[in-house]
Amino acid sequence: MKKSLGFLLLLLSVNSFADVITMRSDLWCPYVCDPKSEKPGFIVEVAREIFKKEGHIIDYDLMNWARAVADVREGKINALVGCSKADAVGFVFPNVPIGIMVNHYYVLADSKWDYKGVDSLTSKKIGVINEYSYGHTVDEQIKKKNPALKLVS
Repeated sequence: MKKSLGFLLLLLSVNSFADVITMRSDLWCPYVCDPKSEKPGFIVEVAREIFKKEGHIIDYDLMNWARAVADVREGKINALVGCSKADAVGFVFPNVPIGIMVNHYYVLADSKWDYKGVDSLTSKKIGVINEYSYGHTVDEQIKKKNPALKLVS
């Protein structure tokens, strides 16, 4: 299954005169990586360059994805980093995405299994992360509680 999804550098409730812009995500390298690293992820690096020119500082850290989404909705943090429109329904997105995501299934080299639509998942167990979007097809199966998909958080 290949489905392209836009990423976002989402900025909600950012005061244009703010000194510090709080950005949160969970670990998803190379998009968003260890905040203590010299390379915290390319989306974070782009945001830092853009907002540095305006005198802003980016406060980026990692947290549970579902909590990060909720905290942006509640105005506790300014930005959710590295999500798709399906991850954050109702949020504001840029006209031009900063990257794309394509879902793939990986199996052991000696496996004969191949993805051939939703029905081919029934014999598998696939971990899906709470509040993540995996594209319309998989998201619908999560909503339908497909037993092949194991929700983890």
